[in-house]
Amino acid sequence: AALDAERGVSIGDPWCLGFFVNHEIAWGADETALALAVLRSPADQPAKTVFVQDLRRKYGAVARLNAAWGASFKSWDELLAASFEPDPRGARADLLAFSRKIAETYFRIVRQELRSAAPNQLYLGCCFAGRNPLVMEIAAAYADVVSFSVYDYTAEYLQLPGRIDK
Repeated sequence: AALDAERGVSIGDPWCLGFFVNHEIAWGADETALALAVLRSPADQPAKTVFVQDLRRKYGAVARLNAAWGASFKSWDELLAASFEPDPRGARADLLAFSRKIAETYFRIVRQELRSAAPNQLYLGCCFAGRNPLVMEIAAAYADVVSFSVYDYTAEYLQLPGRIDK
């Protein structure tokens, strides 16, 4: 709907370089922050439902998840209802995988929609305010430009992870 309002205005305007989508989303500082936020959410939160489904597919029995995570859930429903943070040592790989899934889904869908509506303009990312290396890496894979809001007099700290140059 927001893109439809831009047709004939910004979309197709030769002076409009591209679009930011969202602004300063709270991605969390740690690479597992997204998945941890999901685990603290209520049982009816859609991302939590998907995360528990993913874990159930991977581990099969909740006892296997308990062994890996150092947890003591009696059932998958108990896990879904719980608001908790697991011991990061045992859960880190699962937390990273789900955080990656969230970020990839977001950036992939935004890119698809922008390419469909405005194929001749750039996707300028989400305008980061913080630095979550995992999310920045994923943003670079989908956005034409990785952008930042900087409230400082220097941009010295602005370095993308790895060899990303966007």
